[in-house]
Amino acid sequence: MMTEAFNSFYSTDDIIKLVNKSFISLGYIENKILIGYAGLLEMYSNITCELHPLIIKSEYRNMMVGSKLLKELEREAKLKNVLNIMLGSDDEDYKTNLHQFNFNNTDMSYILNNIKNINNHPYEFYQKNGYKIVGIFPNANGIGKPDIWLWKQLIDI
Repeated sequence: MMTEAFNSFYSTDDIIKLVNKSFISLGYIENKILIGYAGLLEMYSNITCELHPLIIKSEYRNMMVGSKLLKELEREAKLKNVLNIMLGSDDEDYKTNLHQFNFNNTDMSYILNNIKNINNHPYEFYQKNGYKIVGIFPNANGIGKPDIWLWKQLIDI
């Protein structure tokens, strides 16, 4: 699943290390088959954690598996007093219109207010689950390939 989701970016050893360093690690199993996985990595102690990764087998996407897994991960995080979850959602395949903006010459508030999902980018999935876009790293993955950062506060203050 990890290899498919990240275009073979991770080796088997990388995957094992990532899972082992997760602060919280959950799998979604159906009929004895792992169809989803989510992990939280510590960022700022346990106060803010990074969701990395959230992966659903392609044939199970759009079936609420991701939302269920995310909700359970958030529940576990609250039990461990995690206040915030952040995540980066790369746009390496031009699935949003962000590759069209000149980040040096365009006001960031205009860019944030005019993001368009043009080819099923997952940022809208996270928004439906209560996450807010808090920033964009232009060209994070190469020219015209930004990383969209999202955040959710878990505990009311």
